[in-house]
Amino acid sequence: MSEKGGRVTALTRRKLLKRAGIYGAALGIAGMVKTADQLGARSVSEPKFPYLTGFNDDFVSYSKSGFASATLDRVKSCAGRCIRFPVDWGDVQQESRTSFNWSSYDPIFGQALAAGVQLLPVILGCPEWANPVVTAARRDDLDPPYPADIYRTCSPSFDFAFADFVDQTLRHFDFFSKQHGYPTVVSGAEILNEPNLWS
Repeated sequence: MSEKGGRVTALTRRKLLKRAGIYGAALGIAGMVKTADQLGARSVSEPKFPYLTGFNDDFVSYSKSGFASATLDRVKSCAGRCIRFPVDWGDVQQESRTSFNWSSYDPIFGQALAAGVQLLPVILGCPEWANPVVTAARRDDLDPPYPADIYRTCSPSFDFAFADFVDQTLRHFDFFSKQHGYPTVVSGAEILNEPNLWS
């Protein structure tokens, strides 16, 4: 209740929400103006953001093309400090749990190290030997069929093998960077991509 011109008026829920919205919008606009001023004074080449800025794309394919260097230069020119890309367990350990083939991923890793761009690998997929589980009906009428094999997960009995692969992936990237004289630039790792999308 509030007093207005000598009479008491009730503040309804709608009025309270309207006022809260107006105050929130005013504070939000003030915050955006301040942020815009702060960002305007900063150099794009040296971002000071409190979060990791970057891009998500098929950087593994780019690394095998003539576009690799230009792509990473563009990432950096847009204040990107990180690239997010998939690492398919079924591709790296296709043969067995003890065999590793990093040849699809080492090129982008080396190019990112040279460009000073951090990596955010998304570790997913499942090799045939780990009894892949398809979590959605496959659409073979699409070209290519969907969901792709990369979206399969392993049978629960192979969860420890998947955990070991995640560990080996991060160790490989760490070893690779030290071997080439760079500090490790893996900013983190994501496990599966949208894991609940097909469930």
